[in-house]
Amino acid sequence: MRACVIHGVEDLRLEERPSEALGEHGVRVRVRAGGICGSDLHYYYEGRVGNFVIKEPLIPGHEFSGEVAEVGPAVRRVKPGDRIAVNPGRSCGHCEFCRRGEINLCANVFFMGSASKFPHMQGGFRESVAVEESQCTPVAGKVPFTTIAFAEPLSVALHAIKLAGPLIGKRVL
Repeated sequence: MRACVIHGVEDLRLEERPSEALGEHGVRVRVRAGGICGSDLHYYYEGRVGNFVIKEPLIPGHEFSGEVAEVGPAVRRVKPGDRIAVNPGRSCGHCEFCRRGEINLCANVFFMGSASKFPHMQGGFRESVAVEESQCTPVAGKVPFTTIAFAEPLSVALHAIKLAGPLIGKRVL
């Protein structure tokens, strides 16, 4: 499978990579569209995002959508052919937040396309990627994959607006 891989500052290569094995709750996604985030640009131009330094070749990409190609034996919510948005964060399931059902606040989140942990969690800028069922949100109808790929950045913006409180009549930057 072909993948876009950052090896260091301004060192981006198209490489052949093996596909990952699927676990019980695994979903193989045929990547159909992806957005380039500011963090992807920082990794390319600077080899880092803040304290997150590339220590091994990194497949970027955490804003992407795709089509389910294959599912593990315990997967129930999605099936081959489904169009999905992918949540790039994989929660630990064990921390205080996860135990309370607040997985978006996971203290140990493993984030796709990020050098925040080592080994890095590879991202979605490749032909296919294995994710967990919990990371998949089915999208009904014929919404374009390019639109579905905006689910992650849109959710970040909506969350920021919610935290800001009422904005009607206010100026914001």
